[in-house]
Amino acid sequence: MNEMQVAPDLYVPMVEIKDLKEQDLNAQVMSPRTFERLAGNVKHRGALESLPYCWQPPGSDQVEIISGHHRVRAARAVGIETIAALVDTSDMTRGEIVAKQLSTAHSKRSRWCRRGCRPATACPG
Repeated sequence: MNEMQVAPDLYVPMVEIKDLKEQDLNAQVMSPRTFERLAGNVKHRGALESLPYCWQPPGSDQVEIISGHHRVRAARAVGIETIAALVDTSDMTRGEIVAKQLSTAHSKRSRWCRRGCRPATACPG
């Protein structure tokens, strides 16, 4: 596997989308219209603009998506087969994985104001 190590237990390899396992529950919800726009952007660019965060349990070949489910689905929908991903190989419990999912979802939502303006700093009210 061709990869770059960015920190202890943290790598950026090219991975086959078909080999990525989605989590049973995803803390993020995306409307069909928003997903279509995301897929269109991915198709136009030919790649993802931000890397999905994944986890590979020590001693396993399985790579699980922690954050970036919609990006991976969009890439798959437009025919992209291989993507770069940020893969964490540290020993994590299921609770730690869920905590990372929820913190990522919360961080994304905090960029929006209560009125739905994005970014929240651009909110007129």
